[in-house]
Amino acid sequence: MKFKLDVEIENKPILEDWCKVVLLGSCFAETQSSRFQNMGFDVLKNPFGIMYNPISLFTIIERACLEKRYTSEDFEKVDNYYFSWEHHGKWRFDSIQSAIDQSNRQLEELNNYLKHAGLVVLTFGSSIVHQLKAKDVVVANNRKLASSSFEIQQLSVSKCVECFDRIKSLVQTVNPEVEVVSTISPIRHIKSGLQPNLLSKSTLRVGLAQSKLNSGYFPAYEIFTDELRDYRFSKEDLVHPTEQASEYIWTRFLESHCASSFLNDLEKVAAFRRLEAHRPIHDPESHEQKVSLSREQLLGLFPMLKLV
Repeated sequence: MKFKLDVEIENKPILEDWCKVVLLGSCFAETQSSRFQNMGFDVLKNPFGIMYNPISLFTIIERACLEKRYTSEDFEKVDNYYFSWEHHGKWRFDSIQSAIDQSNRQLEELNNYLKHAGLVVLTFGSSIVHQLKAKDVVVANNRKLASSSFEIQQLSVSKCVECFDRIKSLVQTVNPEVEVVSTISPIRHIKSGLQPNLLSKSTLRVGLAQSKLNSGYFPAYEIFTDELRDYRFSKEDLVHPTEQASEYIWTRFLESHCASSFLNDLEKVAAFRRLEAHRPIHDPESHEQKVSLSREQLLGLFPMLKLV
């Protein structure tokens, strides 16, 4: 007897080894990046912080791919710090020179990872954007300014498609062999209301379906809202997935995107992580020796592992 309907996912074994992985987008990208890292992948996640909307994500990817370096004109000063409207709100700098230098270092790192990555995962959170009235520009953060400073807009499907197609073209221009996976964050953005959130997510999904990114779409949002529709899979805020839910979505991703032989290799890493996480009551020194020996054996088998 079945008690739920499962989301069907096309089997696409695009991962066969421990390649470089780039994860960009919403906070769901952050939580899943830790799982890639835990399994030994060389990961770059959101070098300019969390980004939700397609325009902001496109802006950063375009900068990195076209090597459009930051200058003083890209930053503003508020109180005693400098910031960019393209970065997440946590990014702030003590001086204009540090703003330029640190941002360009991050840009170079993103450029390098995109050129050499085997997998890029793009997680879009919302198609609702804040456009700064004073500059007529869509921002990645609102710097907690009054809502009157912004015009809040629901992007059209065609605008989303335009961003998605340009992102795919840019990434594959610098790295023709890279696999690009797109997904929609399962996290609900309820500040704007449940109905606007549903319209926002639906616009993203229709846009992805009509874009070049559709061939690599992974249904994280659908898994959370349908397979895991019970609120016991949400945290107390009823918005964010629980650890169990995130782990389930991660497992579905591996099952559909990893070659079967590589899944077996990943299980060896998972077994090592379980051993490493164990805290013995008796003879901890012997346990540490086992962990060290297991690490050496794994790195002997798989030298490309990043066991940090």
